Amino acid sequence: KDKGLSIRLRIKDSEGAIVDLSTASVKRMDFRRPDRTEFTKTASLLTDGTDGIIFINTTTDEINQEGFWEVQAYIEIGGGSFSSSMARFRVTEIISD
Repeated sequence: KDKGLSIRLRIKDSEGAIVDLSTASVKRMDFRRPDRTEFTKTASLLTDGTDGIIFINTTTDEINQEGFWEVQAYIEIGGGSFSSSMARFRVTEIISD
């Protein structure tokens, strides 16, 4: 299991261009654990938003299962809303504390 880590996502449109998130009113990441349970975290901008990057910092107990996880960004901007494609990452055992 992983202890408090930072997760960053860069948001791009369907043509691969970086999305300017500087005016986004809602930024979040939706997670699905290996056991299929889910949770949501409010995300922040890494810089001024023009780089398209949002991030969250996890707490020690959130990334609490070994295996393959899924994460998806949800954004509300300019009167519209959209979700990113799903990204997968693997959580493995910590060798030592």
